Amino acid sequence: ARPPEVWRTLNCRHLDESARWPAESIQAQLPHFPGWTAITLPDANAGAPGQTALRRTCLFADFNALEPVVTRLMLIARLQDHHPDVQFGYRNLTVTWNTHSAGGVSDNDWVCAALFEEALAAVAQ
Repeated sequence: ARPPEVWRTLNCRHLDESARWPAESIQAQLPHFPGWTAITLPDANAGAPGQTALRRTCLFADFNALEPVVTRLMLIARLQDHHPDVQFGYRNLTVTWNTHSAGGVSDNDWVCAALFEEALAAVAQ
């Protein structure tokens, strides 16, 4: 298990199924990422039914407070070439990361979760 500051120094790369994290390793890593949970994607999730993913839901003061976070999230996705599922509404933002090519959670998801946490902290200041 690595703390977020270590993950933020890494970059995403193409991974295959050999890079998929087992459930026990995901559970051991989660305490370093408060607010994040491991979920199983529903069958309706295109291309990834039954895969494990990392999810975080954040609550904001209002809809306008989402914009700087969503903007930073899009920049992370573009720079890392790793793209989350994103849902947002009036006051909430849900980000879900998983690596389709690995068939679940991989190092790439922890990198992006750590970078997202950094973005949240920067916007909160």
